[in-house]
Amino acid sequence: MPNFSQSKLFNSEIFMKEFIDLQQDLQQLIVMMHKFADFDLEGKKIFVDQLEKMGEKMRIIQARIKLSDDELGNWLLRQQNIQMLNASTNWDLVLSGLGNELAEMRRMIEQEERTSDPNQLAMYQQAWRHKFASVPYLTPEDLENDPELLAGSMDPEAMKAVSEVLDNRSALEKYRNNRPLFKFLQRVLQGYAAALAL
Repeated sequence: MPNFSQSKLFNSEIFMKEFIDLQQDLQQLIVMMHKFADFDLEGKKIFVDQLEKMGEKMRIIQARIKLSDDELGNWLLRQQNIQMLNASTNWDLVLSGLGNELAEMRRMIEQEERTSDPNQLAMYQQAWRHKFASVPYLTPEDLENDPELLAGSMDPEAMKAVSEVLDNRSALEKYRNNRPLFKFLQRVLQGYAAALAL
């Protein structure tokens, strides 16, 4: 990993403010995702708008890193690209997928807005819980205080492994010899089970 102190980009006050703001926005949205099913309709609309703004911030940060040709920035992008390639995706697909997801969420909110039937509203609430249940509920403090958890989240196989174990819990065993990744996957599954139990 390149030396942080030698990175002009990550020692730029302007860039670091944007980068930290993005990380904070992301973590706040992740926390909110696990409460989304209980939001009223206006709260859900606000959340979708904030998620869309975060996607735009991600595009800007990605562009700044690429244009800077910064060694540390390029290293981070390579790590992300390796994770995504192992999960058969890339940044363009992720951002395109976010756009599709936002459109689907707005469609579901409109449908929910049209009904007052308690049974249908309960079905929508459960659908929202399932939609966000697989989002890892990890704060920056979790990762900062647990180097193994951080290492697991950065593992090149992480994205692929998360998808695999959510589809098939028994697949977790194949990662047992990779302790950091195994620990990270366990936390993801624990968060998933807790979200579905709400």
